[in-house]
Amino acid sequence: MFDRIVHADWSKHARKRWQASARKRGRTWIVDAPVPIRAAKSFFPGTLAGFDFPIGVPAVYGCQTEFETFLELLEALRRPEHRMFFEVARTPSEISLARPFYPFGGQKGARQGQLCEALGVSAITDLLRRCDHRSKVRSQNACSLFWTLGANQVGRAALSGWREMLLERDANRVGIWPFQGALDRLSSQYETVICETYPAEAYGLVGIDRGTRWSKRKQPDRAAKGAVALMWGRERRIVFADEAERTLMDGFGSDSAGEDRFDAMLGLLSMIAVVDGLVPEGAPEDRGVRTWEGWILGRPTDPI
Repeated sequence: MFDRIVHADWSKHARKRWQASARKRGRTWIVDAPVPIRAAKSFFPGTLAGFDFPIGVPAVYGCQTEFETFLELLEALRRPEHRMFFEVARTPSEISLARPFYPFGGQKGARQGQLCEALGVSAITDLLRRCDHRSKVRSQNACSLFWTLGANQVGRAALSGWREMLLERDANRVGIWPFQGALDRLSSQYETVICETYPAEAYGLVGIDRGTRWSKRKQPDRAAKGAVALMWGRERRIVFADEAERTLMDGFGSDSAGEDRFDAMLGLLSMIAVVDGLVPEGAPEDRGVRTWEGWILGRPTDPI
């Protein structure tokens, strides 16, 4: 379906953005070492591009807006009258359907209940997408997209990713999975296809357990898991360029960006697993998922 796969470990901070890529040669994938993201919007034709920020909004939120789908919402966000969407609310009184992200910082008194009340839901779990809920490979729920406080919040990364990638894309040349269809269909209609990934769930797709006895923040642990990923790839006729192999065996370096490079690479390998049919794409046939929420590529659809 694709000649090239790129996986970006995204961050609101440009200096922490890394991408790993693979190119097709015959029936073999050639994997290159992770590199900093310099021009996020530039992709070769025939590329599947994965990003680890949410692509979609909770259906319960979307259905309250004036729009019919997430893609329609994205198109509207290009217009100046919707610029407030990207400005994180500083006080509960500023939260609205047009400005759903809160709080701006760690101000005293910020509570999730304030966000829920303003967006018309009874609990913060109502502001989760279906793919944000815990599963067989995720022990706990993800953080709500709209809650921008705490170590696990993803809202600010989503805001930067949407502005820099989704809104800037040429909609005639770049498709978004799964809102516009399955990968095989999209690959024949668009030069580039964008999808959402989640590296922590991707580990299991390439044979790495999610046990508590290791940490991606530790170089020796990354090296041990890198060796597992290397073996997994070789068994599936994936060829690692010399620098990519050294990076895997070295644990992705000793600096603080090592964990970002690790996630970029593991996310890439999980995308190869999906494209090669080793695991299903995911994305259940659910109207809420297909029109508003989206899905994480390769995430199982089975209940817990």
